Amino acid sequence: MPTKRIICLACSTKSEVIAPGDSLHGRCVAGLDIDTGQWVRPVSTLPNGTLSKAQCRIRGNALGSLLPTALDVLEIEFLQHAPKTGQPENWIISETPWKCLRPATPSDLAVLNANIEDDAELFRGYESSLTHEEVLKRPPLSSLALIRPSDLRWEKKTGYYQRPKVLGHFKVGGQGYSLTLTDPIWKQKLLVKLGDTLLEHRKCFDHSSKDYLLSLSLGDFFPETGDHHKLIAGVIEIPESTI
Repeated sequence: MPTKRIICLACSTKSEVIAPGDSLHGRCVAGLDIDTGQWVRPVSTLPNGTLSKAQCRIRGNALGSLLPTALDVLEIEFLQHAPKTGQPENWIISETPWKCLRPATPSDLAVLNANIEDDAELFRGYESSLTHEEVLKRPPLSSLALIRPSDLRWEKKTGYYQRPKVLGHFKVGGQGYSLTLTDPIWKQKLLVKLGDTLLEHRKCFDHSSKDYLLSLSLGDFFPETGDHHKLIAGVIEIPESTI
């Protein structure tokens, strides 16, 4: 069974209905293979691939049993490559516990630099979502992307089921987008900071020596809207001089 070493660039929240009235509130993990530079999305055998928290916990490290965080270098064993329409990067995990090998080193981060995109068109189109029909008719060649955004601003909104959500407004390749943030760590940080107005990222956090990348994902079919939504799955904080 293949084993891959990936730099974690997303460990976002994801829910999946597993039985009538019963949902799994788990995670969607994604990262770059440090040996090939290709995107990898570990998935379970559920129809939408949602991982339970138990499946993606890191075991055997000095800090105990933890969920992956951005820039962890993970070692994960897989059963097989399992691409699906609109998500060609999916790999089904084995039952072997995941390992955290180390925090990403400067040489590891070179993989990120080689994969930063500046294409104004994200996952087929310039809107914040794709209809299911669009995905089936013209499947995106990838469902994961790493960008260095410009004009990054955050806004607190009310989402589905009247729950608070955070929107990220930014530009890439000169094109503006407004996408939902599903990174739970950054969502919690931002909900504390945000009021009723848009805030520039650097005014939320006094990290003038830090650079920020966004890990973007094209989500699974969302029945409530009938669309596949483009999401900010991870916020990656790195020293400006690193990449």
